[in-house]
Amino acid sequence: MSIFDYIKKETCTPQLKAKKKEDILLELATLLKKSPALDTIELDTIYHALKERETIGSTGFGDHIAIPHCKLENLDSFVIGIGISRKGVDFKALDNKRVHIFFVTIGPLNRPDIHVQMLAQISRILKNKKACQELMKAPSRT
Repeated sequence: MSIFDYIKKETCTPQLKAKKKEDILLELATLLKKSPALDTIELDTIYHALKERETIGSTGFGDHIAIPHCKLENLDSFVIGIGISRKGVDFKALDNKRVHIFFVTIGPLNRPDIHVQMLAQISRILKNKKACQELMKAPSRT
């Protein structure tokens, strides 16, 4: 199981536009909704699940990175997206820095073990400064 099996071109963008936390969550939910795996799930459901997870604590972990994530019923597969905000967003990150790199993950409610493994993989990748620099330089989805 690798996160790269679940990241698709249509769920990635180097041009997030939102400037506020709630707006960026909606933009990320809209991005993920492009995945065929989420065809039967309403955009509102995705957005509210991501927003609800943020009430537990910010997924802005510091170093300009956030990993918004949630679990949903009636989902069979994981969906992962990547969004880049050139100007950054006040995401209430632990270090109070603006967030530029967003890895957003949605997983099936009945697979918490795999969900944690996915988050750990993403975290390991984002600890690599060179990987983060390359993401920030990405001119397009490819």
